[in-house]
Amino acid sequence: MNPIVQSIAAWATMLVLLPLESDWLGMAIAAGVVMVGFILWVVPQLWRGLRQQVLESQTGQEVGVIAGVVLGAIALFWLIAYGLRADLTRGARYTFVYFPAVILLLGASLAALWQFPRLNPRRSGKLIVVLILCVGLVSGLTVVNNWGYRKYYRPDVLVPLIEKRSPNSVLIATTQNTLVQTGEMMGIGWQFLAQPGFTAPQFLLAYERQNPCEIDCVATTTLQQALAQISTPLDLWLVNFHAPVQLDQQRCTLDSQPKPDASGYAYRLYHCQSAPKPVG
Repeated sequence: MNPIVQSIAAWATMLVLLPLESDWLGMAIAAGVVMVGFILWVVPQLWRGLRQQVLESQTGQEVGVIAGVVLGAIALFWLIAYGLRADLTRGARYTFVYFPAVILLLGASLAALWQFPRLNPRRSGKLIVVLILCVGLVSGLTVVNNWGYRKYYRPDVLVPLIEKRSPNSVLIATTQNTLVQTGEMMGIGWQFLAQPGFTAPQFLLAYERQNPCEIDCVATTTLQQALAQISTPLDLWLVNFHAPVQLDQQRCTLDSQPKPDASGYAYRLYHCQSAPKPVG
């Protein structure tokens, strides 16, 4: 997408974020419509309040400095995106660098709406402020409940599935190339700790220089050697495992049940029913 369009989308979520990522399509559509309507209404209100603060002798200079910080950060983002071809605007989370300044500007605008009712003669300025704050609270709850800015990695989905389908001991294996894969497994481990009466699985981070790997993969050999040392029956979960799988000696069969999506985790389940043969 265009960096300008992506920036506008990020700015919109600074004002309001309703359940756009709800599993219910109807709710997501309704949330999008309400968000567009709210933004079209609230932006002129906030602009009136901000303009009033700029005109005030006691606050005009401070507001100008804060606005300069925001505009400077946006200009820097676009310079990096267009000049260096490194589009930081693809991730709305990167706007955290100037989000505090945006909050200060919003606070200044709301303060003006609260103190100067004449800015909006048809409506009470205080009522507008209360409404905006309520929408902000709902937006926060949207994020907390994973209906907006949905987390990319969902161990809270994968771990209950592992517990449901694996009555045997569990080995979770992944190919490890950077600390990213380490973090992925730590998320799963932390989720197991949160489960009541959990049974701790075993983890295998099989280092692999190539990511993904197709030929002469060290991770493939590492997995075979690990399985040779673990007693069966065993349920093997390959999670984000990007190397060939050769499990003939271990007599592991691929699970045939449907695989529900677990965002961020591509997985395969193997049932290893008999004792593995010694390697070599």
